[in-house]
Amino acid sequence: MIQKKFTILLFMFSLFNLSAQNKVVVDLNTNTLSTNDYTQNETEINGTFYKNLNEKSALTNTVGYKNKSINYSLTSHELPVSLNQFNKIENILEFSHLLNSKTKLIIAAKPIATFEKNIDFKDIALLGGMGIEYQFNKKTSLNIGVTRETYFGSIALLPTISFYHKLNENLAIDLGFPNTTISFTNNIRNEFKLTNDFNGSYYNLDKPVLINNTMLATTARFSNMTSSIEYDRNVDTNWFLNFKAGYEFNKKFTLEDANNNTTFSDDNNKAYIFTIGIKYKY
Repeated sequence: MIQKKFTILLFMFSLFNLSAQNKVVVDLNTNTLSTNDYTQNETEINGTFYKNLNEKSALTNTVGYKNKSINYSLTSHELPVSLNQFNKIENILEFSHLLNSKTKLIIAAKPIATFEKNIDFKDIALLGGMGIEYQFNKKTSLNIGVTRETYFGSIALLPTISFYHKLNENLAIDLGFPNTTISFTNNIRNEFKLTNDFNGSYYNLDKPVLINNTMLATTARFSNMTSSIEYDRNVDTNWFLNFKAGYEFNKKFTLEDANNNTTFSDDNNKAYIFTIGIKYKY
């Protein structure tokens, strides 16, 4: 109960805090994913706001909304057709502080609301974590931390690690968990990326649904690992376009009852994705 009240306060604080920011990034993405069993479409919009508190401290606030819709293509699924819309609202409030010339402390609080169609108090949870970033030099850094996240479809406390190194003016690598990126720029307008990400989410159903006439499901869970190629194009000073194509591995979609017992499982290990996005920076 205390955690949920604190989470709601964070949501409210974020809304009041937006006007105090001095840098803004807004991005909109549409994603299409195709498996042998269903087609999944996602629409996501995020607003990120930055503020330097002083020479050593900064605040980053990201507010986002994602809608996931599913179109089942095979009649073999014993699923109610109503299980085709899922929603997520999240806010990431991140505080960073330079402990010294080489070491930075990063603390993040991430309240989320994940629900089918109607939001309820039970749908709210608090995620987040903390980490230490050590800057070896201008080209190399290491970030180690711990986070409470949903990368595997349910809330868990997980380690995070990221090793960044800029090989030259055009090529940089960022290796770690949950994200790995190799980026290449041939000029100020173009950036190419090879990425590998772990992703997961869960959604509370509005009402328990009957599966196979025997079992009740109350929660839907998704998890996967995505490898992709991305292209970012700087159209002008403020506008950017993003194109992403890739492949999802170890993709899982399960339904569980109130005791976390699996009532339905679709372990479809392959899926193709394509994403188009637009970003505005000010």
